[in-house]
Amino acid sequence: MKNESWQDIEAALRAAGDDVPVRDADEFWHDFKARLKDDDVRNEPAPAPVLMFPTWMKAVACAGIIVAAVALLSPPETPTVTDAGLSEVKALDVAAAHSAVMIMNDEASQGTIVWVHGMELNLEEEI
Repeated sequence: MKNESWQDIEAALRAAGDDVPVRDADEFWHDFKARLKDDDVRNEPAPAPVLMFPTWMKAVACAGIIVAAVALLSPPETPTVTDAGLSEVKALDVAAAHSAVMIMNDEASQGTIVWVHGMELNLEEEI
């Protein structure tokens, strides 16, 4: 179908204007309102298409969402030093010569840090 310009359409309407019967405005509106009241004539909009998924796809999608939510919301289980029972130093023996020993408890990681300062290692003796 060829698209006509509005000038061509206007010219065609002007040429056919003499053959078109002129109706009275009151008669037109009376007929229009009568047709508007008639439900059979009125065009109802078509319902929007609905995408239907099989039941098994819905179940798989719900299970995937549940697994993802549990994985994201639950904190990971990591063993801590307190679980192993190693957070308390009862005895410490440093065989090498040293100047100081510091034992610190780190509350953030719940661990114990042993710092040996000024240790002198004679690696030649062990070889």
